[in-house]
Amino acid sequence: MGLLDIFFKNPAEPHSKEGDTVTDQGGFSDALACIDEANVIKLPDNVVRYTRGAAHYNVGRDSETLTSFDKAIAIDPKDDVLWYKHGVEQCNLGCYSAALTSFDRAIAINQNVAMVWYFRGIALGILGRHAEALASFDRAIAIEQNNAMVWYFRGIALGMLRQHAEALASFDRATAINQDAVQAWNQRGVVLYDLGRHAEALACFDKAIALNQNDAMVWNNRGVALGQLGRYSAAGASIEKAISLNPDYAEALNNRGVAHGKIDRFSDAIDPSEKVMAIKSDAADVWNNRGNVLDELGRYPDAVVSYDKAIAINPNLYEAWYNRGIVLRKLGRYSAAVASYDRAISLNPNDADAWNSRGYAFNEFGQHADAVASYDKAISLNPNDADVWYNRGNALTELHRYSEAVASFDKTIAITPDYANVQENRKNAREHQHKEIRPLNPPRHK
Repeated sequence: MGLLDIFFKNPAEPHSKEGDTVTDQGGFSDALACIDEANVIKLPDNVVRYTRGAAHYNVGRDSETLTSFDKAIAIDPKDDVLWYKHGVEQCNLGCYSAALTSFDRAIAINQNVAMVWYFRGIALGILGRHAEALASFDRAIAIEQNNAMVWYFRGIALGMLRQHAEALASFDRATAINQDAVQAWNQRGVVLYDLGRHAEALACFDKAIALNQNDAMVWNNRGVALGQLGRYSAAGASIEKAISLNPDYAEALNNRGVAHGKIDRFSDAIDPSEKVMAIKSDAADVWNNRGNVLDELGRYPDAVVSYDKAIAINPNLYEAWYNRGIVLRKLGRYSAAVASYDRAISLNPNDADAWNSRGYAFNEFGQHADAVASYDKAISLNPNDADVWYNRGNALTELHRYSEAVASFDKTIAITPDYANVQENRKNAREHQHKEIRPLNPPRHK
């Protein structure tokens, strides 16, 4: 069925960049296969959200149809329907900029056809021009308010613009018009997840699964939401379902490893990571997660290799630099650990944990003043972290600044009264503090 032959009933699931070059060559069925491999628990690359929606309805067209429209337009250049169909066929062939010209010609003749504005929005979205796409979808809605597909893609455009609340409202409207729109429920869940509303996101994924139990992407998304809710066993089961539907689903395999790690099944976690390597060896986050699993298994040198691989792929992956620093510290390579933390901090200077870890590494190899400076920065970012106050107290004790050390331990106790070892360390600092202020004995007289 071609793009011209239907009005949309159910949203498709646009979610990856990988199929775009195939789509540009007009191979929409191949594009669908590529795009379906991608993961969308967060907003994906801009091209894909629109590409799959267009690809889903474009299979079966070719350049001969476009040539026919060219001939028809030469006979009657004022026929808006011909220009509209011409633009659709250009989209079929991946000629999106040219398609915009055709849609604009159709609109210049007749501004009141909702589907022209709709497909114009699709083309703009594929080209990454999301604000303009949104404006086109708004024009389509002004003409025809009850097309669920237009509301769906409007939500996609808003999501790409990071306007999550507005995107949620669009998906709400799409599901109100068509309660069986599986991908509208799925994308509504994605937006709720991005807003941190994980329980509500889970309910959306459950609704999508009730409508279609064979969508691996939705099962994967459901698993990630369950993981955020701390329900790791259930998360693992959901991700296993995704893998059973698509055994080569790289993101689900990666997420399975993460889920196993969360429930302390680290030896199980490494096997999925190895399979992901074979499928998606150029994904920095996968290498980073592999490093995390190896860290938990105590295989620290191997973990460093994985983090190095992640960094080689994406030098700006903060998590890999930070995690690398943690493992290097465990290996006793304190200077290298500090250098790794410095790189992480350069990428994310407002992460209190990185400053705390940097201080801990300094403290481990005797640079206590530098450690205190790092702890002070961490406290300025998060004054309610008992660990930082405790670590600061220990560093100050090493510097013989006992009064300040006692004050730091007091802050630890105020935040976490039963903090391990803090009372003993405070007592030790307090004893040294008393020795500091004890008056000199008077001189003896013979």
